[in-house]
Amino acid sequence: MKKILHPTIKTFIPEGLSGLLKPALLMLVLVVFGSLTSVGQVNFVNSTSTTIANGTAATSISINNYDPGTAANKVMIVAVTTSRNDVTAATFDGEPLEPLGNVVNGNSRVVFFYMVDPPAGSATISATLVSDNRGFAMGVATFSNVDMVNPLNTFTLATGSSNTPTVSNVPTAPGSIVFSAVSQDDSRDGLLTIGSGQTELWKFGSLADDRHNSAGSTKVITSGTTTSMSYSHTRSSNWSIGAVSINPVPIADLAITKNVNNQGPYVGQTIQFTLTVTNNGPGNATLVQVEDLLPSGYIYVSHTASGTTEYNVGIGNWDIGTLNYGNSETLVIDVVVNASGDYTNTATITGNVDDDTPGNNSASATITLCQAGGTQPLFSN
Repeated sequence: MKKILHPTIKTFIPEGLSGLLKPALLMLVLVVFGSLTSVGQVNFVNSTSTTIANGTAATSISINNYDPGTAANKVMIVAVTTSRNDVTAATFDGEPLEPLGNVVNGNSRVVFFYMVDPPAGSATISATLVSDNRGFAMGVATFSNVDMVNPLNTFTLATGSSNTPTVSNVPTAPGSIVFSAVSQDDSRDGLLTIGSGQTELWKFGSLADDRHNSAGSTKVITSGTTTSMSYSHTRSSNWSIGAVSINPVPIADLAITKNVNNQGPYVGQTIQFTLTVTNNGPGNATLVQVEDLLPSGYIYVSHTASGTTEYNVGIGNWDIGTLNYGNSETLVIDVVVNASGDYTNTATITGNVDDDTPGNNSASATITLCQAGGTQPLFSN
């Protein structure tokens, strides 16, 4: 991800003062505009919804043929809204969804479920209901570029009996997206109106009676630590509303270097490879791992890993875990040099981050035998 200066910045600098002002102004621009690139952005993948008409008794509600897509780092959220009816469970292709939150006020109820990294492919989402005939709706949305370690912020709820269902102080982070759903008792005189700054996902209701109104929406967050999600209607009645923000993958520059202590060893000599990984920030990184499977030119002897990190020589995996901004870890591997084989040792680092500098995610070290097919010299210089 490259930082791009605003194209009109140059018009602010008089030609004669450019040499004096440009450095200071450039610093200001990097602070103002560059800071916008220090966080990732959750992406909306897709959404769909369904409803069961008021007056129809049901023990389940389902969405058929829903595909969360193939994007990386996904989370799927399902919201079920009902009037006077409880929701006991929900599944995706038969797999149970995790409960996230439940809010009820009189006859209005909203229940959230979720799944981290749902598999791609068409599937059925189904929620189990306590049979009633007051009205039901269900909406699902999938988001990508999500922090897989901490995908969701705190579920926030609110209840009331006005004509402006609103949930305030929803915890957010820059780059997140807020998902919300509302259930209202009264659907006479029309459907709910989605609040300013929000994107509508669904709206359902019966205009013939006062059984159930349902709506869902999202909001993209560019700054701030909290936000509100609101809806409105011409009538006042009991309502329940729930909301949660989806956290973005942090941006961090993960870097790796590799060195060998002897680039011209003899056959049978023990040498050391030293790997150093660093998080250059600005975000903290989780699920950090390095792949370093020794090539055929070497025989493993031993290793020393810093901190609490672990190296599995059998699969070549160095498991680092969390690597905060500014921190480094090292791995030293002792090997014996074989008479033949591949002598280029390459290591690659990955993590639960949006790495905006991928060019330093891999490093290699190699040797040249000091004597072809030779053995340990009789004399050392």
